Amino acid sequence: MAKRFRFRLEPVLRIRLQEADQAKRVVAESLRTISKVQREIGLLQDRIDQQVAAMRSGPLVGALDVGQVSRHRHWLSHLQRGVLDAMARVRQLQAQLAKERASLAEATKKVKVLETLRRRREQRYHYELQRREAAEADEQSTQRYLRLRMVET
Repeated sequence: MAKRFRFRLEPVLRIRLQEADQAKRVVAESLRTISKVQREIGLLQDRIDQQVAAMRSGPLVGALDVGQVSRHRHWLSHLQRGVLDAMARVRQLQAQLAKERASLAEATKKVKVLETLRRRREQRYHYELQRREAAEADEQSTQRYLRLRMVET
């Protein structure tokens, strides 16, 4: 019985698979972080809308409290800076995500190269095995034929 196929680069393939899995985890974590920051932006936008609504719902007639209006404007300005900072962070995270996706693509490519090599070598191994078995069967048939010829004469 012939030996089973053994791919000598199997340990390298396993390492590359682990690297690809790690790259997938990094990309997933980055996507979660971006999603979280985008949710924060949404919450800040909601707070800005609430603040504007509160300012508009104030007294339209009579004396205005300049201090209160100033505080509202200051708080609005603070919230808007928070939105801008979060948007800048999202852009930065998206740039980092693009790099991480490129790394993932490279790791996936390396895995596919080794898997293709493994598949081709396995196919060649099975082809050679079948060829050897066919040659052995031919040899046995030839020897059987020759023995029968010798017995007949």
